[in-house]
Amino acid sequence: MLRLTHGSPSRRRFNVPYREVDEASAQTFEDGLQLDLRIAEEDVKKSYSVSSSGTFDAAPFRIRQDGLICSPSLVRGHLPGDTESSAGRKLSSVHTIRKQFIKLSVLGRGASGVVHKVIHLPSLMLVAIKDIPVYECAKRHQLITEIKTLYNNLSTLSDESTTKAPRTLAPCPEIVCLYDAFMNPNEGYVSIVVEYMDGGSLQDIVDSGGCKSERVLANIAQCVLRGLSHLHNKHQLHRDIKPSNLLINHFGEVKISDFGIAREMEDSMAKATTFVGTLTYMSPERIASEEYSYKSDVWSLGLSLLTCALGEFPYSSRNGYWELLHKIRNEPPPILPRGSFSVTFRDFMEKCLAKNEVERWNVKQLLDHPFIKQLARTDCHTSNATEYYQTLIEAEAQQPRSKSVNRDDIDVIAESVVESYRKTGKKLIDAKRLSLQDIVAWVEGLPAMQKPKLDRLAHQVGASQQFVHQIFHTKMINMLRSFHHAHNDN
Repeated sequence: MLRLTHGSPSRRRFNVPYREVDEASAQTFEDGLQLDLRIAEEDVKKSYSVSSSGTFDAAPFRIRQDGLICSPSLVRGHLPGDTESSAGRKLSSVHTIRKQFIKLSVLGRGASGVVHKVIHLPSLMLVAIKDIPVYECAKRHQLITEIKTLYNNLSTLSDESTTKAPRTLAPCPEIVCLYDAFMNPNEGYVSIVVEYMDGGSLQDIVDSGGCKSERVLANIAQCVLRGLSHLHNKHQLHRDIKPSNLLINHFGEVKISDFGIAREMEDSMAKATTFVGTLTYMSPERIASEEYSYKSDVWSLGLSLLTCALGEFPYSSRNGYWELLHKIRNEPPPILPRGSFSVTFRDFMEKCLAKNEVERWNVKQLLDHPFIKQLARTDCHTSNATEYYQTLIEAEAQQPRSKSVNRDDIDVIAESVVESYRKTGKKLIDAKRLSLQDIVAWVEGLPAMQKPKLDRLAHQVGASQQFVHQIFHTKMINMLRSFHHAHNDN
């Protein structure tokens, strides 16, 4: 069944980005035009089962309480150190995987699930965990689709003492990476562990009035085009490219997220017909229920970029779907105002928003367009991206980055980590299982006492290493003192 839903922002409707959501942000026209995903693909009701041991079995995946296993037939590559077995590919062998994560805050809520900002204790890496119910048909389908798509961008949460960021292991840096997934049988949901993006989304830039810097817009376009190139080369359609699904981090990177309605295509010439996604960013052929293919993602990118440049959705409509359909199908595509933007940028947008799919450029052609070649950074993923990110984040939040990374943020992370240590240590002392010397040795071996891991955390949140070390050091010393008093009391 197809229906239109109104009045609930899209980023809280069903596709929740891995970032913090401003619940007070104003609702816009495009937020309300969503599709009920109960009519998704014909395999929505594909068989699945949950075993007595709590394993969610949905071929080719088995999601257990201790992590994700994939059928060998789906594996398209190997991560360093991975090995194959007849049982399939195992991502995590730790049976207490849930205890490795501490939830810090809620990043977003939507019809498809809740997303939390989480710290991974062994590595001290921030991640995002999305909890999705498995007993609801549409949500289960989105879960399986998202994992299947992101499996091609698999990375690892290493607990080794190294400053090398695990995100560098992902095959495509322009797509949020998947770390793992595990089943919560008692609650009836699966938790997907993915990359944490700390800078919000392009929708925040739109809500703040847009971004006029063509250099920033060119880099946004380049990052998304590279991500789409990776997907399209694997014969996959995203089908829901929009500003709220394009996430930002403080490295100046923009990454594609939310793959719950992605589509696997047979080959490079294949066409899709299923009518799913966000109506406002659908290409002309999609919104008219015609066959569509890879260039439909290009239209969605073009419209997202145009919206970001203008600071508002370019189509105005008070009469919902039918008027929007008429404008997209029968009126000329929206354009950038003359005099406000360069001829090169305006030409780039025209190539993205050609109404005729045949005339619309593909991803490869757009990556070679002068707008990208002349303005975009050579490397989207250099660590020295401070100036670029400052421009981007100020366009988004109208405030410097330094104000968003403050003592309270680091303090919450440190307090959560140390509190988990404190509880474990207290149990050991109460059980009289360790001497005071043993307790000291145990504390010295904890991740929060390892400089490389604290340095990596500082790098991830954009804070100085000295600042992070100081906060953790103070809390660890206080904890050790409390252990000393507790041990003496016993």
